[in-house]
Amino acid sequence: MKHMPFKLFLQRALRQVLSQRVVPKPRPTEVFTGDYALWEEASSLCKGYSAGNIFEKTSEAALAVRDGKAVFERDSVLFFHREFRWEILAPMLWQAARDGGRLNVLDFGGSLGSIYFQSRHLLDVLSEMRWSVVEQARYVEFGRRELTVGGLRFYPSIAECVESEKPNVLLLSSVLQYLSDPYAFLESAVDRNFPTILVDRTALIEGMDRLTIQKVTPDIYDASYPAWFLSQERVQGMIESAGYTLQAEWEADRLPLDGKTVTFKGAFYVKNGARTTLRGAGSCHE
Repeated sequence: MKHMPFKLFLQRALRQVLSQRVVPKPRPTEVFTGDYALWEEASSLCKGYSAGNIFEKTSEAALAVRDGKAVFERDSVLFFHREFRWEILAPMLWQAARDGGRLNVLDFGGSLGSIYFQSRHLLDVLSEMRWSVVEQARYVEFGRRELTVGGLRFYPSIAECVESEKPNVLLLSSVLQYLSDPYAFLESAVDRNFPTILVDRTALIEGMDRLTIQKVTPDIYDASYPAWFLSQERVQGMIESAGYTLQAEWEADRLPLDGKTVTFKGAFYVKNGARTTLRGAGSCHE
């Protein structure tokens, strides 16, 4: 009996993974409140990401993972057992199969490589695996000094990352809702023709956008920041109008809003056509 070709195997595995309905677990650690007209108004009431306690806790957790004391961290919380995000891993492996075993991820807003460390056990077997995080300056400086391990790299902008790495996957995990102008960013990002775009753990709702304040529970760290609930129709429309086709979508986190539970979502988009050329010119960073 002949072995199934690797690409066909991954395509079938992808369909199987994404066809299974995974019920997300509630995460009662964050609370969203308010309905603000301006980002500046909401921001003035928040402590924000620049608070030192966030970076300190996150960097300490990242070092613990690097040193083998934990498997991975998320939002500075350490995890000691493997736990994979199959919804994003399946499309990544699909793209790798499409490119002869090459995976090069641009993880925008990826902190200190949280998803890289969570996923590397399954991705390190690829013939080529690079994972580039685009983040704020202090995260990039720390990451380059302490966490440049395996395929993990850090960049201050999408433009610099694209020029150096030529990524074939753009990962936007729990990041769009925290940008002051997410649609301007998204318009610039999709214009670069990434072969695959993954939007994960994103606050997407039906109808109009809504701007809230997110409060993180103090047992993680003391922080609050503006957070959008974005129009799913508008986000999907912008990506599709740039020449992408929606391949699959899924439910991610469940979080409280107005005393009710709302479900964050994810989606997998593929650029139309056979092969694409990434654009390295211009600026595309927050």
